[in-house]
Amino acid sequence: MEHTKNYFELFTLPVNYDIDLSDLNSHFRTLQKAVHPDNFANSAEQERLYSVQQASLINDAYNTLKDPLERAKYMLVLNEIDINADDIKKLPPEFLMQQIELREQIEHAQDSKDIDLLDSVSEQILNLFKEKTSAISELFAQNDVDLESVAKRAQEAQFFSRMKESVDTIILDLED
Repeated sequence: MEHTKNYFELFTLPVNYDIDLSDLNSHFRTLQKAVHPDNFANSAEQERLYSVQQASLINDAYNTLKDPLERAKYMLVLNEIDINADDIKKLPPEFLMQQIELREQIEHAQDSKDIDLLDSVSEQILNLFKEKTSAISELFAQNDVDLESVAKRAQEAQFFSRMKESVDTIILDLED
C-alpha cells in the first residue's frame, strides 16, 4: 500500500464533508483485511511492523472520517487551520452564556442526583451538537467555503461533544 496524501485518498473518497458512510465502511474492511497483522505472522519483522503501522493508520483514518466533528477538524487541518490552537478567535458571548447555563443545569442535576434531568440535558446537548455539524455540512457545501465560519462551528461542536461526554460519565457514575 502506498503512502497517501490524506485520509480521503486512503479510502478513495472525494475530499468532501458529506461522505457515504457505507462506502467508508466498505473501504475500511477491504484495507484492514489487506494489511491485517495476522496475514503477516510468518513474514519478516520489517513486514510485520509495516503491517501494524498500516493497520494503525487505517484505524486512525477511519475513526477520523466516520465522526462528523473529527472529519470537519481534519478537513480544516488539510487547509492549515487547527481549531485546537490557542490563536482561534474567541467564541461569541451568547455561545459562552449558553455553555454556562448548560453547566449550571448539569451541576444542579448532579448535586440532586437527578438522572432524568441529566438525560434531558444530554439530549439537549446532542441536539445542539447536531445543529453545529449540520451547519458545518451546509458551509462545506458552498462553492466558496468560509473556512473561518467552519472553524467556529467546529469549535462550538467540540464544546458540545466534550460536554455530552461529561454528562454521560456523570450519568454512569450515578447509576453505579
